[in-house]
Amino acid sequence: MKTFKMSYFKFFMFAGFLVSCTIAVDANTSRRKILPMNLRSAEECFTKNAIYVDKTDIALKLIQTAGKYSMLLRPRRFGKTFLINTIASILEGKKEFFKNTFIGDEKSGYEWQPHTVIKLTFQQHDSIMYLADELVDIAEDFGVDRALNHIKPTDPLYFMRLLRKIAPRPHLEKSKPEKLPVAVLIDEYDLPFKNANDETRHYFQQIFIILKALSDDNIIKFILFTGCNKANLISPANTGLSTTLGIRDISLDPVYASVCGFTDDEIEKYFNDSVQEKAKIHQVEPDIIFNEIKSCYDGYRFTETPVSVYNPISLLYYLNDKNVLRGLNYWIETQNHPKTAMEALVEARMKSRSVILNLKTYYNPNTLFQPLEDVPVIRVGATSNELNQINLNQVSLETILFQNGYLTIQDYFPKRKQYKLKFPNKEIRGAFMYAIELAMGKENECLRLHKAAKESLQNLNIAKLEETFRSFIQQYHFESLLETTTTDNESIVKAILRNLLSLGQPKEKPFPELISTANEHASILNVQPEVETEKVNGGKGKIYLLIETSRHIIMVEGKYGADETKMEQGWIQLENYNFPDSDANCEKIKARLLLNFDNQGFYNWRGATYYANGTVCELLKPDKIFTKPIHL
Repeated sequence: MKTFKMSYFKFFMFAGFLVSCTIAVDANTSRRKILPMNLRSAEECFTKNAIYVDKTDIALKLIQTAGKYSMLLRPRRFGKTFLINTIASILEGKKEFFKNTFIGDEKSGYEWQPHTVIKLTFQQHDSIMYLADELVDIAEDFGVDRALNHIKPTDPLYFMRLLRKIAPRPHLEKSKPEKLPVAVLIDEYDLPFKNANDETRHYFQQIFIILKALSDDNIIKFILFTGCNKANLISPANTGLSTTLGIRDISLDPVYASVCGFTDDEIEKYFNDSVQEKAKIHQVEPDIIFNEIKSCYDGYRFTETPVSVYNPISLLYYLNDKNVLRGLNYWIETQNHPKTAMEALVEARMKSRSVILNLKTYYNPNTLFQPLEDVPVIRVGATSNELNQINLNQVSLETILFQNGYLTIQDYFPKRKQYKLKFPNKEIRGAFMYAIELAMGKENECLRLHKAAKESLQNLNIAKLEETFRSFIQQYHFESLLETTTTDNESIVKAILRNLLSLGQPKEKPFPELISTANEHASILNVQPEVETEKVNGGKGKIYLLIETSRHIIMVEGKYGADETKMEQGWIQLENYNFPDSDANCEKIKARLLLNFDNQGFYNWRGATYYANGTVCELLKPDKIFTKPIHL
């Protein structure tokens, strides 16, 4: 009987262990969070089971101690909208979305008093009408008569009357139900002041003055606005922004050093699984991935304290691109126009010869292939007043580059109260060089080379393509790729050729660093990279490029620094790939092309065109070999 009891006990212990293991696995599976791609708030992250990097400890300080009227500047694509929306959820009292966060813990002391939150965005260029429409919608949401005593929505007084209707006024409305305190959050506040006419500038200046007045009257309890550049909210002649309106600029405050962007500790805590997964796919150690993201997307420092952060958008794009090992330039890829971040410079001061000369001192392509720490320091001695300058007629070149994310703080000297500036990382260094090229007007030359390459392929004139590609590399290779210490030169040169041929195409290219922005110059070439196709002897494989012109279907493969034996092997491999089936392509001439790359272009090639039955029509080969391979 004793034995039975022991067996019975062990059986249930073992069964319980199995059940607990099953539950643990299921729980871990259900808790596996997705990357927060294109999500715009902490609330969205919790709703969609996405990773949320907990910044609520800093958000709480911002709400409680930053002041009633605060401003935060950060470069584009740094999560400012995400921050605004997250703070809105907190102020609206949505405690249920903040479980397992700092602010959701009772120890934080936050009381979760609901507020009426007015969120505004100034992202539209037709700013006055867009804001007026927003205000009418807000009036309807709160049951306020949209006429507001027949004041036009485009009149700044409409904004003031609306907020007074929404906000509580206990001394006037003691008998009415208690209203919630009002918070106003404004995203991209600076956009209406860029290239604005006097009417638009005056309208928005009045909006901010009204906000200040309502804050002073205690009608509005909390105001926060974010942007990239410091705008003059008073008048073109007045630069006393903070003192005049009582705005507290927290952009350089060490307390908020990491409120936007991710720190090293946060990368390890929240994204370690994504790094491990990427390392497994590429069969490398996780340290390789960590080093890549650090050199490409880290390095931003916004305060005197040595707190460094990653660009969150670029980091997420890299981790989401499972098949990409080397970091790409998402800074250029994710903006609407490569000139966007330089517009203030171009519009305000580009006509000045001194500015062009200053730009040329930064423009040094030779530094792109040096370690970042060996690149000469750009500027020593910028003060906080210079970094916060708002008058575009007086603003320094360094101020524009700092506020737009091209420069960041490298060091701070307390005695002199001065900052040393630098490029934050490889991604930005490459993007900066590209922006300077555009500002200096070299885009037309780039498009000319693209057109020449296109015509070369239309006529299968590979010698002309070789000449064009060499010219392109001499002038643009530093724009197309991030500086890297990798020895994978074949991938580097292939990426440059891919970009030359793909200018003007949609941005779904694996190497999207160089992008034409003029739709009228869109290529008629259909360039598809890494195309999967059937092999003659069975199975599937990927070819480097599949190019369709008006006359040809061309399969392209490339080898770097190959000898004759490797070229022969490469040609055999290329011949083993079948052309993709397509009724639309049946009338077009089919061709295979194998290129032998060096770091100046390609110096040898082999190709053939084919009849419809698959037999060789014409062999393609160079009349002479231009150079010998040069190894980087």
